[in-house]
Amino acid sequence: MELSAQAEFYEKVVQNSLKTYLYKLQRHFPVVRDPAVSLKITPLISKALSFMEANLSEELSLEQVAASINLESGYFSRIFKKYVGMNFVKYRNILRLDNAISLLQETDASISDIAFDCGFQNVRTFNRVFIQYTGKSPLEFRKDPELELSINIHPHKKPADSIVVVNDSPVVKLRN
Repeated sequence: MELSAQAEFYEKVVQNSLKTYLYKLQRHFPVVRDPAVSLKITPLISKALSFMEANLSEELSLEQVAASINLESGYFSRIFKKYVGMNFVKYRNILRLDNAISLLQETDASISDIAFDCGFQNVRTFNRVFIQYTGKSPLEFRKDPELELSINIHPHKKPADSIVVVNDSPVVKLRN
């Protein structure tokens, strides 16, 4: 809704929603950190996440993000997973899906336009990833945006925890 209305400070509201999403992920999927290493690495991860948010509609490879903070991609991949709690591709897909869900709710743009605007290289990949994380196709979601749409954080495992988008805000749901 913020994107389509474009009221004053809408960009900051969208950025803060993404940051809230990240912090909620970190709260529910904590990573044990070595304090000595954490002081050096945390600002780099923060810069990497900001770079990802700013360039989400681009191809956005692991190598590009690693280069943006002057790290070798293999090392960056390891520390990214350690500090974010999931691998780079999964996190990138979740960011893109969150953006896509907002666009599906707020615009009448075609599904293919939304896929490309969110950084997916083709519609087939967009549909596959959307279904993988939500259990619904983008078209099914668009037809009924009131569906409770869960983004499964670990799609390869039985769903235990999920992020649910409610009124443009991600909410962590814990399953018993």
